[in-house]
Amino acid sequence: MSKKLDKAWLTLTTRCNLDCDYCYVGTSEKEELTTSEWKKIFQILSKYGVNWVQLTGGEPLIRDDFWEILKECHNIFDKIVVATNSILIDEGKISKFNEFKNLIFYISLNDWVEKEDGTSKSNEYSKKIEILKNLKKHGHVVVIVATVSNENFRDLPKIIDFAQKNKIECRINFMILFNRATKNMLDPVTKQFLDNYKNNNSKTISVTPQCLAGFSRISILENGDVTPCVAIRDESLIGGNILKDELDKIYNSAVFVKWRKESSIIDKACSKCDMYADCQGGCPTRKLSYSKSYDKQIFVDAGMCSWNQSFKRLGLDLKIRGID
Repeated sequence: MSKKLDKAWLTLTTRCNLDCDYCYVGTSEKEELTTSEWKKIFQILSKYGVNWVQLTGGEPLIRDDFWEILKECHNIFDKIVVATNSILIDEGKISKFNEFKNLIFYISLNDWVEKEDGTSKSNEYSKKIEILKNLKKHGHVVVIVATVSNENFRDLPKIIDFAQKNKIECRINFMILFNRATKNMLDPVTKQFLDNYKNNNSKTISVTPQCLAGFSRISILENGDVTPCVAIRDESLIGGNILKDELDKIYNSAVFVKWRKESSIIDKACSKCDMYADCQGGCPTRKLSYSKSYDKQIFVDAGMCSWNQSFKRLGLDLKIRGID
């Protein structure tokens, strides 16, 4: 392998206790890897230089062997991200998490409830807020991840305000249109979100920097298939299976070579932007899902750019959140 890897996204399962319309994972009929198979994969990844992993799903905590997997990761990798909706976390699980160092929690929070009314949405929201605060209280790094849709864009300023008041990083994601997510769930929410966030020019929004998916990062699906990005599940973008193929062969497969070539193309849509040096065109998977090609112009014309100039016009501080 010409370049060492540093991070891997690990989809432990596609099973989930929620049913979010915007989720790019969807359901899968693929058989999940066993505990011992995941442990073998950890050794392979370590050999190739991976020093941090993201445990994701689905909902990773839904696996019965989650704690065994987490312990094995902790013994091998320097940093572990747990991407969760947090609903399955309680005080007992927080106590278990406290036994591990260098954990980072990515917690999805896409709705804001002004007044708790006993509904399922209200109860879910209350649970998330409680867990967010408790994890932070116990010294864990917590990141709120909010995905823009036409159902929640009016809530996002309140979520961002909550995050800043509680000194929690908040990441705003624009939707990836795979599986059930469709264009009518977001058009024209980018503009509406920005319009509803005027006069908040002291705010900082964390946006995606240059994407390293398929370069120094890879994704391993629940059955061991390897793709360039965690959001990619299409058969045509699978480079091989980590338990059946050498990782060198997968990394240099036609799928990965084409991905790196196509996602690195500099075109007129982005090259004139003064943020291009940092962004490099943003998320290739999001572009691919929106236009069914790597065409950046279609993506930018749709207002989907993470660095959208409208942010600057509103006086918002666009902070590069670090390459992760």
